[in-house]
Amino acid sequence: MANELRINDETAISLYSEKKIEELIKPLKKEIFLTNSYVAGFTALPESDREELFKEAGLSGELVLKREPNDFSEDTIRVYGLSGKPLGYVADKDNEILARLMDAGKSIKAVCNTCLTTKDEEEGGYLPYVGIAVYLVDF
Repeated sequence: MANELRINDETAISLYSEKKIEELIKPLKKEIFLTNSYVAGFTALPESDREELFKEAGLSGELVLKREPNDFSEDTIRVYGLSGKPLGYVADKDNEILARLMDAGKSIKAVCNTCLTTKDEEEGGYLPYVGIAVYLVDF
């Protein structure tokens, strides 16, 4: 069966297709850049987890954002790798508007655009930095 449009009655139209819904709407999908930010709290993870997640974020690029309000902020957004492990949080300075969009049912996605280590002057070692680009996914 090819793509087929059927009128079931006066008020219902159905699309019959062998393709998955994601394939059908993909041409209609637009990603609108919102802001650059970074993953806060990443350095608080155990070093072994940090190394693994640092590699995952840099390799996969795409990250998962989920709303997780807590005692510190109603606007908290948690950042996860594609494996489902938490990396940290969207930086506090950027999460208020993003949280409102997510609460309104908008689809927001993050892509890792920077994975590097920076010299820590106080500790004398190096700290990982994960930068993200945040997009509104619109149809």
